[in-house]
Amino acid sequence: MASRFTPDIVADQHARFLRQRGGQIDETEAREQLETHTGFELSADRLRQPRIVLLATEFPYTVTATAVWLSEMGIDITLRLPGVHRRARCTRDRLAALSSA
Repeated sequence: MASRFTPDIVADQHARFLRQRGGQIDETEAREQLETHTGFELSADRLRQPRIVLLATEFPYTVTATAVWLSEMGIDITLRLPGVHRRARCTRDRLAALSSA
């Protein structure tokens, strides 16, 4: 579903989200905030490429196995553990090692 968003839809939804929480922001400012936060310009092509980031204190076998499969299917997926130095970038080799543990 999100892969069909346009940059305008993303900016509009972000502005609506912030306004619901008391912010005074328009769609242009929301788009600028998103682009600053992500470090790239919003584009329809970039939005069509899904990126999944999972954050948890631990990942059971079923999650790592699913992440391996998604990675093999070409999906950009990252499993993150809380803490600055405990980030696991899920390359195929890393996910294979995690899933066989």
